[in-house]
Amino acid sequence: MSDFDSDAFTAEAWQRFQEALALRLSDVVLDDLLFVMPRDSDPNEPFALRFNPSPEGVRGTVACDARNRAQALQRLGWRQLDDGRFIVERPADQISDLVQLAVGTLQQIWSVADPGSVAYLGIGRRGHCSELPAADMGPDLMRDLIGSEIEGRTGGHFPSRTDGTIFLPTTHIASSIGVSHDDPRIDIFACLATDVTGTPHLECILAEVRRAWPSIELVVSDDDLYAAHLVDAEIFSHDRVYTGLITWFDFIDNGLPDLDRRLHPENPPVPYLSTGDTMICNGFDESIDDAWRAFGHDLGNRLADLAPGDSLLVEQAREFPEGPHGVLTFTVTGGRRVRCTVVATDLHPTWEFFDEQVTAMKAAGWRELRGGRLIYEVGRRRVDELARVAVDSLREIWEVVHPSFLADETSVPIEPRVEVGAAPKSGDHLQRMVIDVLEDIAKCPITVDEDGDVRLPTRSPSWLRVRSDEPVIEFFGTLIRTVQDPAAAAVFIATQSRRWLGIKLTLTDSTLMASTSMRVKVFHRKNLVTTLSHWLDFIDETGMEIVAEIAELDPVVAPTADAEATDDDRLPDPLQTLIVLDDDHTSLTARDVATICRFDQSAILRYIHTSQEQYLSWKSSADDADDAEEAAACRHEAEAWDATVDKLRGALRMVVLGDSDVGRKRDVAG
Repeated sequence: MSDFDSDAFTAEAWQRFQEALALRLSDVVLDDLLFVMPRDSDPNEPFALRFNPSPEGVRGTVACDARNRAQALQRLGWRQLDDGRFIVERPADQISDLVQLAVGTLQQIWSVADPGSVAYLGIGRRGHCSELPAADMGPDLMRDLIGSEIEGRTGGHFPSRTDGTIFLPTTHIASSIGVSHDDPRIDIFACLATDVTGTPHLECILAEVRRAWPSIELVVSDDDLYAAHLVDAEIFSHDRVYTGLITWFDFIDNGLPDLDRRLHPENPPVPYLSTGDTMICNGFDESIDDAWRAFGHDLGNRLADLAPGDSLLVEQAREFPEGPHGVLTFTVTGGRRVRCTVVATDLHPTWEFFDEQVTAMKAAGWRELRGGRLIYEVGRRRVDELARVAVDSLREIWEVVHPSFLADETSVPIEPRVEVGAAPKSGDHLQRMVIDVLEDIAKCPITVDEDGDVRLPTRSPSWLRVRSDEPVIEFFGTLIRTVQDPAAAAVFIATQSRRWLGIKLTLTDSTLMASTSMRVKVFHRKNLVTTLSHWLDFIDETGMEIVAEIAELDPVVAPTADAEATDDDRLPDPLQTLIVLDDDHTSLTARDVATICRFDQSAILRYIHTSQEQYLSWKSSADDADDAEEAAACRHEAEAWDATVDKLRGALRMVVLGDSDVGRKRDVAG
């Protein structure tokens, strides 16, 4: 090969690498993690770059010792922090700048001539998350799984040390990942500082840091200071590893610099003063901080396990003291984010103090909504942050001295509250009440087929049926039309179906069905809406996971004919076509829309369901927007989706009047 051909080949390889890196960095913006490291365990020039989400968009960090290249890194555009680390931050719309900086750093700082020497960039956090019981694995197997999961998803190369721990590049300290031999637990840890026993006010400093970072354990052993983040691994999954890594790097990026300043201040501050400038740092203060730290750690674990439809209430005990009481309600939103809500009436009744409390909460990151609510919302990976904010609010806003002054917090399902109900007199009476609610939700007539069933707007075909012989509403649907290996599917049902409480899986003539039922002694709209919502979530999300799991057992699974499950969040092609061709909402007739949707009643129902979800999402975003411009943009999108719903309803009416056949159904026994 000539030099010219070789140069062209290398240039093309770098171009492909830049495209792959840009794609992965777009994942990082959406809550992901990426390492750029050598493929070889012992390269001539070790290097490491880490990219993770930041409030500005994406943060890049030089994750290896590069102090001898400070000037060269700064010339490229890296910024050096007080602790010696080099970082760069860019908004999401400047990903290309980060790509150019990363490639320039590899080529100019570490002399990487060919991207073939760079480790695989990983597939990212997205995708199916398998869960494995720790009881089925030993520490060695779990450690191997951790290494392969990290390399396969975050990219990079993470060799094991001779002591059985996994190397984790963390710039100026040596981090490791280990597996506990005593408990099903993953430990992420590092030595932060040596010879700290002579540091003034050390226990007070550590107490303050523990309070700010309740999920991080700080321990002094043999005069050295260690930090650890302990990840429960009783059920192992890559998502738990991911959450642990992001929590750890959040501490490294934000908590460790603060700890360093406290341990090595230019002018040592006095953490606590009393009358006569006497230090107060006794066992009582430490025990209070330890109690809050333990409470925050437990709260973070509870929030990590909080399921949609459940709530967690943390409330100040009513007997202590007089005046307003803090009540924090934790729920999971429709977007699977964890939200803490505070009602403004639980703040101080005096306007002056009320304003101070609201101002302080906003400064801490709370958002004030209309209707007198303040919320703090995070993704699953940041539940420790939410726990920390909740603890700070309890201590600083409501001045709760100790967790013992809280009422016993409990996590309970949010049950629909029956305010006004009606006892069904017959099956027909119950069916009429059900249809009234469904038509009010759908804003269009509901078709009941000759079997007395109502087709539901789900990806896989599912129906609602009111029993004629007893006051029961049934939901049933087809998950897999033809199972090629019924024996394997039967074993799956027998061993795994208990994972989905209230859902019955049955195998009838090689067809996998799911069903649930709702007994109605007294009918109320909220009961039906709640059960219907749970069923739609199960069919469209959990049902697809079940199909995927059975597909692993049976690679020839034939999915349902009109299931439109995809691996991404793209809109269905007909709906996307409708949006493009009817951007002014006046260009297409009902027949045009029906033609685009191929006169498929089931598909139109799904598109209506999707459009209604989009409308509600944008409307909620408008209500929660921080400024008028953002709110106006969200309202515009909501109105556009509302108009799309009207168009689809017109098409549905035309299709239904022309052909009421709702398709093939399968009955579910018992």
